[in-house]
Amino acid sequence: SMNSSVLNLPTLKSEDRNSNKWKSLYQIQRERKRIMRETCSKYKSNNRRIITPYHVSRIFVEDKYRVLYCEVPKAGCSNWKRVLMVLNGLASSTKDIQHNTVHYGNYLKRLDGFDHKGIYHRLNTYTKMLFIREPFEKLVSAFRDKFEHPNNYYHPVFGKAIISRYRVNATKEALRTGSGVKFKEFIQYLLDVHRPVGMDIHWDHVNRLCSPCLIDYDFVGKFESMEEDA
Repeated sequence: SMNSSVLNLPTLKSEDRNSNKWKSLYQIQRERKRIMRETCSKYKSNNRRIITPYHVSRIFVEDKYRVLYCEVPKAGCSNWKRVLMVLNGLASSTKDIQHNTVHYGNYLKRLDGFDHKGIYHRLNTYTKMLFIREPFEKLVSAFRDKFEHPNNYYHPVFGKAIISRYRVNATKEALRTGSGVKFKEFIQYLLDVHRPVGMDIHWDHVNRLCSPCLIDYDFVGKFESMEEDA
């Protein structure tokens, strides 16, 4: 009857909406992976290199649900590590997990902790996830986090080296503490091939952290569309 078909309309619509959502998600993923492949071949990243433990040292392992997640700092990694801890049964809710527990607790296994066979087995059979962020925003976020707030590691280790190399007439105080690095100086350091101090994972390239030209990620998420992607 007319009434029953009207009653059924909302369900059809929500089912359609869901299937459209999945379709568009699938298309977005296909497009992201296509861009990644094109970029890799454009820069001639050698896809035939052998994967070593170094290439997978930032990949976290969740064996129960067969998930691999490559950590990219400043692209939502704290929250994804919380999710992995919950899947692992280490906590009942992501809200229960403190920031320090996430980063310094060593509760999650890394892929480089397995032998050659274990690494390859997981790479070939688990779902591999990578979340990225617009590179300039990622740099600004890292700079604010590490240099605009007091920090007893980044200021003495990176700040002192950056100020002494790039600041003309730096004060004794700035050279002593390494505090007060300017964004312009931070960028000079990043662009300098002879930089006075090495790179750090918080501003290193995704290419170096997660080897996307070597490892075929099943899912590529973006920090900017985290909610839809998740």
